[in-house]
Amino acid sequence: MKTFYSAFHDVIFVDTTFSKNRFNMVMLDIVGVDQYGHNVLFGFALLNDSKEATFVWAFEHFQRIMEKSPKVVFSDQEQALVNSLHKVFPFARKFLCGWHIARNLDTYYRSKKGLTTEELAILRNLPFETDTGKFNEKVENLKLNEEIKNTKEYFERIISKSKQYAVCFIKDTFTSGINTTSRIESIHSQLSSSLTSCSSLQKVYDAFKDIERVEADKFEDELKIVKNPIPENPMLLNLSQTYSSYAIKKFIPNLNLVSSYKVDPSIDEIDNW
Repeated sequence: MKTFYSAFHDVIFVDTTFSKNRFNMVMLDIVGVDQYGHNVLFGFALLNDSKEATFVWAFEHFQRIMEKSPKVVFSDQEQALVNSLHKVFPFARKFLCGWHIARNLDTYYRSKKGLTTEELAILRNLPFETDTGKFNEKVENLKLNEEIKNTKEYFERIISKSKQYAVCFIKDTFTSGINTTSRIESIHSQLSSSLTSCSSLQKVYDAFKDIERVEADKFEDELKIVKNPIPENPMLLNLSQTYSSYAIKKFIPNLNLVSSYKVDPSIDEIDNW
């Protein structure tokens, strides 16, 4: 985990799950993204509670072990978690998970039944709007709705945080092209296949180590590909000035496929060239 974090610590995603084990412990996951867009598990912790002090303790130990701080951190809106991140990683930019924002908006206003299906869709997609002008325009149009007016305090509280979750406001910051913590869900999915609510703590630890082992094996396989020499092809040699050996190796099968095509133009076609 430390090796991966040392290389890919720029952006981390943190999330928690509650009461899914017989010990009623909180599971804290810390995940990142490698240079190929794959999930990388950086760390995890089983905590007795979800208090701010407990999260601070976990992140301080994580930072001490890893010896580096992230530059960007994504989390949900859980206040104790957010506060702890500000304390332990004061210089990192803090962003909120766009998916959680969208889900909360949809759940809250769907229960009010004062918005049309189209307005709900616009509301849900606000975190993923890429244009600042369109984002502001949609917000102003939504404010004309009577239900939004009646829930002005809630709506404005969510919108006031838009610079922490809307793509149009965070797109100039390197975030690995992601604005949600949904990557952690794939880790949870892997854990669910080997764990139950009755699993022992040792079983939980072993499951995380299995994930780490799979990631390490995959990384080793990629290194083997990189170490193989690039064929003496002018196009590939030119690409090697920009792209990694791994990316070029992935491209070679497509190049070979294209190169195998035969062009057999007719005489008339040649005359028209």
